[in-house]
Amino acid sequence: MITTEAVFIDSEHLKLLHAYPKSKGKKVRIFIWDADEEKDHKDWHDHSIKLLNRAYCDQDPEYGAEMVKEPNPEYRS
Repeated sequence: MITTEAVFIDSEHLKLLHAYPKSKGKKVRIFIWDADEEKDHKDWHDHSIKLLNRAYCDQDPEYGAEMVKEPNPEYRS
């Protein structure tokens, strides 16, 4: 996966701000992320990490497979 920036030329065309080698005729999938929303995403991400860190700590015990009382037969690792 490659992340790059682009600008809209019109409603159907984008112009890449950085060259992408061997791209002529290549079909790609894009995800449009408004650069103005990037700070909001970073804030959301940072907040999520803080909440996750509060849920677990270094003193939590490690649980091994031998401690499982009733295994889930549909579980795939």
